[in-house]
Amino acid sequence: MKENRILQIWRILYPPLLYFVISYVVQLVGILLLMQIHQGSAEILQDPQALQEYVIRIYNENAMLLTMIAALLTIPICFFLYQKDRKRQKKEFGIQKQISMLQWFLIALLGMAASISLNDWIALSGIVLIFDGFEQVAEALYGGNLWIEILAIAIAAPLVEELLFRGLVYQRIRELANARAAMILSALYFGVYHMNVVQGIYAFLLGILLAWVCEKYQTLWAPILFHAAANFLSVIFTEGNFSYRISVVGVLLEIIISTGLMIYTIVRIHRTA
Repeated sequence: MKENRILQIWRILYPPLLYFVISYVVQLVGILLLMQIHQGSAEILQDPQALQEYVIRIYNENAMLLTMIAALLTIPICFFLYQKDRKRQKKEFGIQKQISMLQWFLIALLGMAASISLNDWIALSGIVLIFDGFEQVAEALYGGNLWIEILAIAIAAPLVEELLFRGLVYQRIRELANARAAMILSALYFGVYHMNVVQGIYAFLLGILLAWVCEKYQTLWAPILFHAAANFLSVIFTEGNFSYRISVVGVLLEIIISTGLMIYTIVRIHRTA
């Protein structure tokens, strides 16, 4: 019984860890190849401090491309594991519900509203000023080509992360616990996985909504659409120069509107799903 419990926990934990290893290997190989292509000067290679700054610069310039490659390598593995789980359970997620065009729209709208609202509330809390590391992550995420960012952040990342955290982790926890506990635990893992306090809080809160949408509609496509819409709007808002965000009134209006939309769509989905 003890061994079975350990194996059950391991089944929950290992898929994101596998993605982490693949990402690390892709980043390491990618940086080494890029260093060979760019061929830094001998002075840089002999100076540890200069070499570290050089590697960080190369990584930041190509982070999204490396992330997309890692995601594309991981997606087939995740899909294979996901299909094995569905066969073993002899069902996909239960009885998949028919989703109307309005409901797909509400899912996407909830993703976009949650992305802006949660980011604004976290920024307003001042937690970004307390914990280090978020600025470096943001620089790597949004420091490259816009189209690569969209492909990596709004397409590849939602696919691989939803297969991992809602398709595998959430469903495997769901076999052992009720829906509410599975939502919280999978969201907590999703937050910890980001290894950054600010990102982790955002991912935890978003992860609860993603698992909730998945449970409501009994299909992985629902959280994938939610996640893609949230990430796409995050890229647009980060890269865009919205003048209204300079004023306090503009930011407050954004918080009120996005939070209102988030609450409205949650209520609508709860009533119609």
